[in-house]
Amino acid sequence: MEVLWDKIGVIIASLITAMGGLYMYDRKINNERLTKLEKDSSQHRTDIRIIEVKFAELKEDIEEIKGSQQYIINLLTTSPKRRK
Repeated sequence: MEVLWDKIGVIIASLITAMGGLYMYDRKINNERLTKLEKDSSQHRTDIRIIEVKFAELKEDIEEIKGSQQYIINLLTTSPKRRK
């Protein structure tokens, strides 16, 4: 009878060990997924910041071009009339 209890104990211990192993494996997989998501999220935030900076620079350049165009138009329209 004692041998039977030893075998049942071994089976229960192996089941507990297997469940613990599955739990640890699941935690490892979830940790890797979260780490990858955090890395991707960080990269996306960086990309968005770069796009925002470039957009601001583009707006400034467009305003500068508009000013230059307005200045050129003023020069062309206010120039002295030519003799024919």
